[in-house]
Amino acid sequence: MSRVFLWVALMIFSFIVCAASNDKLRGTEAANSGRYAEAYRLWLPLAENGDREVQESLALLLSSGNDIGMKLSTPERDALVLKWLTKSAQNGQPSAMKWLADAFRHGWLGVPKNDAVSACWAKASGGAANASDCEGLIRSGNLALGQDISRVDEMSDKPVGDYLRNDYIERLNALYSAFRADIWNAPTLLVLEKRGAGLHVQTIINFHEGDASLEWMTGGQVRVLDDGTHVENVKLLADQPDSVRLAYGRQGLARYVFVGNAARYIGRALLVGRYVGSDGKSYEFGEHGVATFPDHAFKYEVGVDHVINHFDYFTDTESGRIFAFKRTKLGVDLYNTSGPLDQVMDGAPFVRLKRVE
Repeated sequence: MSRVFLWVALMIFSFIVCAASNDKLRGTEAANSGRYAEAYRLWLPLAENGDREVQESLALLLSSGNDIGMKLSTPERDALVLKWLTKSAQNGQPSAMKWLADAFRHGWLGVPKNDAVSACWAKASGGAANASDCEGLIRSGNLALGQDISRVDEMSDKPVGDYLRNDYIERLNALYSAFRADIWNAPTLLVLEKRGAGLHVQTIINFHEGDASLEWMTGGQVRVLDDGTHVENVKLLADQPDSVRLAYGRQGLARYVFVGNAARYIGRALLVGRYVGSDGKSYEFGEHGVATFPDHAFKYEVGVDHVINHFDYFTDTESGRIFAFKRTKLGVDLYNTSGPLDQVMDGAPFVRLKRVE
């Protein structure tokens, strides 16, 4: 992707994001001051709630290549830029439509060059066409936004294990919280298993309850194996080598990325590392599930099911004790819990941990 594309727009953040909520303004101030990770964290929830101006600004921020607090490859970054520009355009933002017109004219952001689609977005920016017209052209031309067209025979080569929804991963890295990142009305997790000649796919909502159970058969057929909710209109597609796309019911196509073991992936994102506590002592959360505290070591597992525990937590798997935690930019604050199911978090941390680089 050419970084000239959209870069100049970073100079006009103040005009794109006009007076609105405090987080919107705080995000603008952070972006203008070079605090890009903070701007991303503040804007992401607003963009997900449909603020078209923030959606465009988030795309511009991502396109700059500046550090937003998470590691992204160029294709991943381009896909996110395209995602938020498209959402902004769908919500009626004329300038986002102009950026999409440029993208399809020059083949930026992973999309193929297409003069007809480019012209459509240009007309839409001036009110002479609708966003739905341009999306219709994309569908009729079999163009995939930011990704290669999937082939059904690629599904059989997918690695087995856990696949996390891509926008959940995005939220996890921006919000420093598995609880706040959770997506409550759609599957967050897919579990893929090889079964005979087919591939079994279990969809899981809130890391708590199974939803549709699917089977992909050789030749591309997808069969629903049980009576999960919203299982009509199933579409399961190969994506990149380490990801799949799934849609069913009213859920549009969403990308799911292979992470191996979801709990360990989330643990690496939030906890794994060496720390010095406010008590002056050393603490460590190992990548393979062993925590070392000043007085003892124990096996731990980061909690992913937040139906009962409405906070981030990890469990001492040997004693069953549950610790709550809050991830900060500099480290982690640890809290004791209480109640019949350890569902109440203490009001103050028993130790504050600062990450050791």
